[in-house]
Amino acid sequence: MMYPIQIGMRTQVEINGKKFTMHILEGNKFDLNQPGYICQCNSDSSKIEDNPTNAITSLYRQIFKTQTKILGSMVMSFDKDSIFTKILQDIEFYSYSIKSWLGAGEGYMASFIHIFRKERCIFVQKFIKNKSIVEVWNNSTKISHYENSSPVEVWQKIGILRKF
Repeated sequence: MMYPIQIGMRTQVEINGKKFTMHILEGNKFDLNQPGYICQCNSDSSKIEDNPTNAITSLYRQIFKTQTKILGSMVMSFDKDSIFTKILQDIEFYSYSIKSWLGAGEGYMASFIHIFRKERCIFVQKFIKNKSIVEVWNNSTKISHYENSSPVEVWQKIGILRKF
């Protein structure tokens, strides 16, 4: 699932009588260009992590001396529709599907984060010399490369995100 986030964003949730605050920062231990997450509860805080689940879980375990795993999406309050409404209030967003080049050409490039082979990866899609190319990156290492003459054929090869 993809969630709308912004550097500097903070959310708070109460778990077992303690208030946990999640902060989104620029950079994490794996990639300085991706968001970092740090969770705080009173004077305790997690290390900067690459996802909210690791940040809250490590702090929760430290405080309560348990092996419980806490979902980061819950701490970010993404389980509440009212949070989505507020975050997206002044943002125009349109879901789109690239069926052909649709006017895009040489130099077009877009990226997003999604799960690939059970890991959070960066997908980079670009058009170079009449080819549609998608690269999949994990921790600054290119792990897959797909290319074809059309974006549809490339995404069919990848085999994920079929409903888009």
